[in-house]
Amino acid sequence: MERVVTEILQLLKNREIQYKLLSHEPVFTSAQAAQVRNTSITESAKSLVLSADNQAILAVLQGHLRIKMKDFKREFGFKNVRFASSEEVKQVTGLDIGSIPPIGLLFGIATYIDAGISDIGNIVFNAGSHTTSLVIPTSGFLEIVDPYIGNFADSAN
Repeated sequence: MERVVTEILQLLKNREIQYKLLSHEPVFTSAQAAQVRNTSITESAKSLVLSADNQAILAVLQGHLRIKMKDFKREFGFKNVRFASSEEVKQVTGLDIGSIPPIGLLFGIATYIDAGISDIGNIVFNAGSHTTSLVIPTSGFLEIVDPYIGNFADSAN
């Protein structure tokens, strides 16, 4: 966990990207995280480790949305996509579900983001633990991540 935070902070420092590091009580959902961080859930980035055609990837979307697998597959040309199991997530990232930062390069995997992320000013996310979060400008996030961008999320309601 601390290794991940250190690596993210180094990436931000190298690119001269401003950030705010938050310590808070443990959170396990986007709604809990937004409340504890005192931020909007629309600024929260939810990171999902997926198995896409038997390869681990990271899908990132706003906290109030859900992934539409059919749209994700169509958007990026995958045939089979599923959520990675908790064991697979741990194997790929070394972290627990819910603590994954939205930066696939930390784990040697590609990052796919829903286009809605590009429309928010700042992005807020768990930084490798359930008790540590980062707030960074979305433009800086996109610069670091250099993601594949598509439309694959909709309202969770």
